[in-house]
Amino acid sequence: MHTRTIRTTPRRLRLAAAVLAGALALAACGDGDGANEAAGPEPATGSSDEAASPSEEGGDPGTGGDETATPLEELTAEDGWLELHDLEIPGPGEGVLQVAGETIELEVFCDASGPLEEHGYLLFWFQATGTGEDAEGRAVRASVSRQILTVEEAGKSVYEYQGQESGTVQINVDIGDGMTHSAIVTSPADDDPSGSLLPVVHVDATGAFTVDKEVPPLASIHDQALHGHVRYAGRCQDTWPDDASI
Repeated sequence: MHTRTIRTTPRRLRLAAAVLAGALALAACGDGDGANEAAGPEPATGSSDEAASPSEEGGDPGTGGDETATPLEELTAEDGWLELHDLEIPGPGEGVLQVAGETIELEVFCDASGPLEEHGYLLFWFQATGTGEDAEGRAVRASVSRQILTVEEAGKSVYEYQGQESGTVQINVDIGDGMTHSAIVTSPADDDPSGSLLPVVHVDATGAFTVDKEVPPLASIHDQALHGHVRYAGRCQDTWPDDASI
Protein backbone atom coordinates (compact mmCIF):
# COMPACT_ATOMS: atom_id res chain seq x y z
CA MET A 1 0.00 0.00 0.00
CA HIS A 2 1.37 3.38 -1.03
CA THR A 3 1.54 5.77 1.95
CA ARG A 4 2.45 9.35 2.52
CA THR A 5 2.33 11.56 5.60
CA ILE A 6 0.14 14.65 5.55
CA ARG A 7 -0.29 17.14 8.31
CA THR A 8 -2.52 20.00 8.25
CA THR A 9 -5.97 22.58 12.89
CA PRO A 10 -8.86 21.87 14.96
CA ARG A 11 -12.25 23.37 15.97
CA ARG A 12 -15.86 22.03 16.73
CA LEU A 13 -19.92 21.10 16.47
CA ARG A 14 -22.89 18.69 16.46
CA LEU A 15 -24.14 15.52 14.83
CA ALA A 16 -26.42 13.55 12.61
CA ALA A 17 -28.77 11.59 14.82
CA ALA A 18 -29.49 9.43 11.83
CA VAL A 19 -26.09 7.79 12.22
CA LEU A 20 -26.91 6.70 15.74
CA ALA A 21 -30.37 5.58 14.70
CA GLY A 22 -28.82 3.54 11.93
CA ALA A 23 -26.47 1.86 14.37
CA LEU A 24 -29.38 0.91 16.60
CA ALA A 25 -31.25 -0.51 13.63
CA LEU A 26 -28.20 -2.51 12.49
CA ALA A 27 -27.62 -3.85 15.96
CA ALA A 28 -30.89 -5.80 15.89
CA CYS A 29 -30.00 -7.43 19.16
CA GLY A 30 -31.49 -6.73 22.56
CA ASP A 31 -33.40 -3.71 23.77
CA GLY A 32 -30.49 -1.23 23.64
CA ASP A 33 -29.54 -1.65 27.26
CA GLY A 34 -26.70 0.70 28.06
CA ALA A 35 -27.40 3.19 25.27
CA ASN A 36 -27.24 6.81 26.30
CA GLU A 37 -30.44 8.44 27.40
CA ALA A 38 -31.21 12.08 26.67
CA ALA A 39 -30.03 14.29 29.50
CA GLY A 40 -31.09 17.90 29.51
CA PRO A 41 -29.22 20.71 31.25
CA GLU A 42 -29.24 20.68 35.03
CA PRO A 43 -31.74 23.18 36.47
CA ALA A 44 -30.33 26.19 38.26
CA THR A 45 -30.38 25.91 42.04
CA GLY A 46 -30.95 28.60 44.63
CA SER A 47 -33.10 29.70 47.57
CA SER A 48 -36.90 29.75 47.25
CA ASP A 49 -37.04 33.57 47.15
CA GLU A 50 -34.69 33.89 44.15
CA ALA A 51 -36.33 35.04 40.95
CA ALA A 52 -36.86 32.42 38.25
CA SER A 53 -36.60 34.97 35.44
CA PRO A 54 -33.56 36.83 34.06
CA SER A 55 -32.20 39.37 36.52
CA GLU A 56 -32.39 43.13 36.04
CA GLU A 57 -28.70 43.08 35.14
CA GLY A 58 -29.58 41.08 32.03
CA GLY A 59 -28.10 37.73 33.09
CA ASP A 60 -29.79 34.36 32.79
CA PRO A 61 -31.24 32.73 35.90
CA GLY A 62 -28.66 30.70 37.76
CA THR A 63 -25.66 32.29 36.03
CA GLY A 64 -24.80 34.88 38.64
CA GLY A 65 -26.78 37.83 37.29
CA ASP A 66 -24.33 39.84 35.21
CA GLU A 67 -22.27 36.87 33.99
CA THR A 68 -22.56 36.20 30.27
CA ALA A 69 -21.29 33.28 28.21
CA THR A 70 -18.38 33.99 25.93
CA PRO A 71 -19.68 33.59 22.38
CA LEU A 72 -17.90 31.12 20.16
CA GLU A 73 -16.18 32.41 17.07
CA GLU A 74 -18.40 32.10 14.01
CA LEU A 75 -17.19 29.45 11.60
CA THR A 76 -17.30 29.35 7.82
CA ALA A 77 -17.32 26.38 5.46
CA GLU A 78 -13.53 26.57 5.12
CA ASP A 79 -13.19 25.95 8.85
CA GLY A 80 -14.21 22.38 8.17
CA TRP A 81 -10.64 21.59 7.14
CA LEU A 82 -8.34 20.68 10.04
CA GLU A 83 -4.74 19.70 10.63
CA LEU A 84 -4.40 15.92 10.47
CA HIS A 85 -3.07 13.73 13.25
CA ASP A 86 0.46 12.43 12.87
CA LEU A 87 -0.55 9.22 11.10
CA GLU A 88 0.55 7.61 7.84
CA ILE A 89 -2.00 8.50 5.17
CA PRO A 90 -2.80 5.72 2.67
CA GLY A 91 -3.24 6.17 -1.06
CA PRO A 92 -6.52 7.18 -2.76
CA GLY A 93 -9.51 5.04 -1.79
CA GLU A 94 -7.65 3.32 1.04
CA GLY A 95 -7.84 3.35 4.82
CA VAL A 96 -6.02 1.79 7.78
CA LEU A 97 -8.00 1.18 10.96
CA GLN A 98 -6.20 0.33 14.20
CA VAL A 99 -8.53 -0.84 16.96
CA ALA A 100 -8.77 -3.62 19.57
CA GLY A 101 -5.23 -4.77 18.83
CA GLU A 102 -5.91 -5.19 15.11
CA THR A 103 -4.81 -3.32 12.03
CA ILE A 104 -7.48 -3.57 9.33
CA GLU A 105 -7.04 -2.39 5.77
CA LEU A 106 -10.15 -0.81 4.25
CA GLU A 107 -11.50 0.34 0.92
CA VAL A 108 -12.65 3.94 1.37
CA PHE A 109 -15.33 5.90 -0.45
CA CYS A 110 -16.24 9.53 0.33
CA ASP A 111 -19.73 10.67 -0.61
CA ALA A 112 -19.76 14.22 0.78
CA SER A 113 -17.49 16.90 -0.63
CA GLY A 114 -16.70 19.21 2.29
CA PRO A 115 -17.60 22.91 1.82
CA LEU A 116 -21.11 23.30 0.42
CA GLU A 117 -22.27 26.31 -1.57
CA GLU A 118 -25.93 25.81 -0.75
CA HIS A 119 -27.28 22.97 1.31
CA GLY A 120 -29.79 24.40 3.76
CA TYR A 121 -28.46 24.31 7.30
CA LEU A 122 -25.07 22.80 6.36
CA LEU A 123 -21.98 24.83 5.48
CA PHE A 124 -19.60 21.86 5.44
CA TRP A 125 -20.14 18.12 5.26
CA PHE A 126 -17.48 15.46 4.93
CA GLN A 127 -18.38 11.80 5.08
CA ALA A 128 -16.28 8.71 4.37
CA THR A 129 -16.94 4.99 4.73
CA GLY A 130 -14.33 2.25 4.82
CA THR A 131 -15.12 -1.45 4.38
CA GLY A 132 -12.96 -4.49 5.03
CA GLU A 133 -12.56 -7.59 7.21
CA ASP A 134 -11.09 -8.21 10.65
CA ALA A 135 -8.76 -11.09 11.55
CA GLU A 136 -11.74 -13.40 11.99
CA GLY A 137 -13.07 -12.66 8.53
CA ARG A 138 -15.99 -10.59 9.83
CA ALA A 139 -17.17 -7.67 7.72
CA VAL A 140 -16.11 -4.31 9.17
CA ARG A 141 -17.52 -0.91 8.24
CA ALA A 142 -15.86 2.24 9.63
CA SER A 143 -17.63 5.54 8.96
CA VAL A 144 -16.59 9.09 9.80
CA SER A 145 -18.34 12.42 9.35
CA ARG A 146 -17.67 16.06 10.12
CA GLN A 147 -20.14 18.93 9.82
CA ILE A 148 -20.25 22.70 10.18
CA LEU A 149 -23.77 24.04 10.67
CA THR A 150 -25.03 27.54 10.02
CA VAL A 151 -25.18 29.81 13.06
CA GLU A 152 -28.98 29.74 12.89
CA GLU A 153 -29.13 25.95 12.94
CA ALA A 154 -26.51 25.68 15.68
CA GLY A 155 -28.63 27.98 17.82
CA LYS A 156 -31.36 25.32 17.90
CA SER A 157 -29.15 22.82 19.71
CA VAL A 158 -30.54 21.32 22.91
CA TYR A 159 -27.01 20.83 24.20
CA GLU A 160 -24.83 23.04 26.35
CA TYR A 161 -22.43 23.33 23.44
CA GLN A 162 -23.74 26.05 21.14
CA GLY A 163 -21.04 25.97 18.49
CA GLN A 164 -21.37 24.97 14.85
CA GLU A 165 -19.31 21.76 14.72
CA SER A 166 -20.27 18.11 15.01
CA GLY A 167 -18.50 14.85 14.33
CA THR A 168 -19.00 11.09 14.43
CA VAL A 169 -16.96 7.91 14.22
CA GLN A 170 -18.83 4.61 13.98
CA ILE A 171 -17.40 1.11 13.60
CA ASN A 172 -19.73 -1.78 12.80
CA VAL A 173 -18.72 -5.44 12.79
CA ASP A 174 -20.93 -8.24 11.42
CA ILE A 175 -21.13 -10.91 14.11
CA GLY A 176 -23.30 -13.25 12.06
CA ASP A 177 -26.99 -14.14 11.85
CA GLY A 178 -27.69 -10.70 10.45
CA MET A 179 -26.50 -9.01 13.63
CA THR A 180 -24.08 -6.11 13.94
CA HIS A 181 -22.23 -4.84 16.99
CA SER A 182 -21.22 -1.20 16.95
CA ALA A 183 -18.86 1.24 18.62
CA ILE A 184 -19.54 4.94 18.23
CA VAL A 185 -18.46 8.34 19.42
CA THR A 186 -20.30 11.50 18.49
CA SER A 187 -20.19 15.07 19.71
CA PRO A 188 -22.11 16.96 20.82
CA ALA A 189 -24.39 14.25 22.17
CA ASP A 190 -26.22 13.16 25.30
CA ASP A 191 -22.99 11.88 26.85
CA ASP A 192 -20.98 14.90 25.68
CA PRO A 193 -23.37 17.86 25.83
CA SER A 194 -20.53 20.39 26.15
CA GLY A 195 -18.78 19.23 22.97
CA SER A 196 -15.59 18.45 24.90
CA LEU A 197 -14.66 15.66 22.46
CA LEU A 198 -14.63 17.94 19.42
CA PRO A 199 -13.19 17.76 16.90
CA VAL A 200 -13.89 14.05 16.47
CA VAL A 201 -12.65 13.74 12.88
CA HIS A 202 -9.87 15.71 11.19
CA VAL A 203 -9.95 16.16 7.43
CA ASP A 204 -7.99 18.25 4.96
CA ALA A 205 -8.74 19.58 1.50
CA THR A 206 -6.95 16.69 -0.23
CA GLY A 207 -9.58 14.26 1.09
CA ALA A 208 -7.28 12.77 3.72
CA PHE A 209 -8.80 12.20 7.17
CA THR A 210 -7.65 10.95 10.56
CA VAL A 211 -9.14 9.85 13.88
CA ASP A 212 -7.28 9.41 17.18
CA LYS A 213 -10.04 8.83 19.73
CA GLU A 214 -11.53 6.51 22.32
CA VAL A 215 -14.59 4.90 20.73
CA PRO A 216 -16.84 2.99 23.17
CA PRO A 217 -19.41 0.27 22.40
CA LEU A 218 -22.84 1.55 21.48
CA ALA A 219 -24.35 -0.38 24.37
CA SER A 220 -23.35 -2.99 26.94
CA ILE A 221 -24.90 -5.75 24.82
CA HIS A 222 -22.49 -4.87 21.98
CA ASP A 223 -19.74 -6.88 23.64
CA GLN A 224 -18.22 -7.98 20.33
CA ALA A 225 -17.84 -4.43 19.03
CA LEU A 226 -14.38 -3.34 17.87
CA HIS A 227 -13.86 -0.60 20.41
CA GLY A 228 -11.26 1.22 22.45
CA HIS A 229 -8.54 3.58 21.30
CA VAL A 230 -9.06 4.06 17.58
CA ARG A 231 -6.44 5.31 15.17
CA TYR A 232 -7.90 5.59 11.70
CA ALA A 233 -6.34 7.21 8.66
CA GLY A 234 -7.76 7.24 5.15
CA ARG A 235 -8.03 9.08 1.89
CA CYS A 236 -10.93 9.61 -0.47
CA GLN A 237 -11.04 7.95 -3.89
CA ASP A 238 -9.00 9.74 -6.57
CA THR A 239 -12.21 10.91 -8.30
CA TRP A 240 -13.34 12.78 -5.15
CA PRO A 241 -14.93 15.32 -4.85
CA ASP A 242 -16.25 15.17 -8.43
CA ASP A 243 -18.22 11.98 -7.76
CA ALA A 244 -19.44 12.97 -4.29
CA SER A 245 -23.22 12.87 -4.09
CA ILE A 246 -23.34 15.89 -1.78
